[in-house]
Amino acid sequence: MSSNVNWRDFFSKLYQSYKPDYVRSGYGSEFALFLRKLVVKRAEEKFYKNGLVLDIGCGIGNFSQYFPKEKYVGIDIVKKAVQEAREKHNLNLLLSDAQKLPFKKESFSFVTAVEVLQYIEDKNLFFEEVLKVMKDDAKCILITQNPDSIIWRLRMRKRGRSPLLFASIEEVERILGKERIMILGGIYTPFDLLLFFSLPNFPKGFVKRFAKSFYIVFRK
Repeated sequence: MSSNVNWRDFFSKLYQSYKPDYVRSGYGSEFALFLRKLVVKRAEEKFYKNGLVLDIGCGIGNFSQYFPKEKYVGIDIVKKAVQEAREKHNLNLLLSDAQKLPFKKESFSFVTAVEVLQYIEDKNLFFEEVLKVMKDDAKCILITQNPDSIIWRLRMRKRGRSPLLFASIEEVERILGKERIMILGGIYTPFDLLLFFSLPNFPKGFVKRFAKSFYIVFRK
């Protein structure tokens, strides 16, 4: 399945606008970005020890604050975002496609991919590339939109089919293999407040029904 939206052009124009940073980064509210920051922070606390970190779809570096600057590497397809993040935060960033990562095998100890998967056409290639650059003991935190949620089903019934290239929980499980997935949870469930204390692991059926976005932590 392909999208009729050129997402590179879409975000290039968005990053050139004068809208608030959370809007330019693709989030509907500042709180939505804040919740994702909490997920990344909790995953970092639980799974990151040392070594290089790869932030896929880094944008303007929203999640870079949780990792040592000298260990952080970010990639994005939007030139304006990469330039801005370099100027603002002096980060190590590359203009690159997530479906063709320009790194050697087993380069990274931790990977983040926050709200990226729904813009990628070849999901199999994406996960193949991510697993390739992960070290044997590396972990990845991935957050993406959940097309099976009540919220998305009602939205698409009202507005029509979304241009996003959704991946369901089942599709991610099929591509990765269930044995690799360590934690599954959701954002915009009634239990978001638990993110202030931990990284909750919930039953798949609950996440699938109630979470507008789901997150997974997976290993190589």
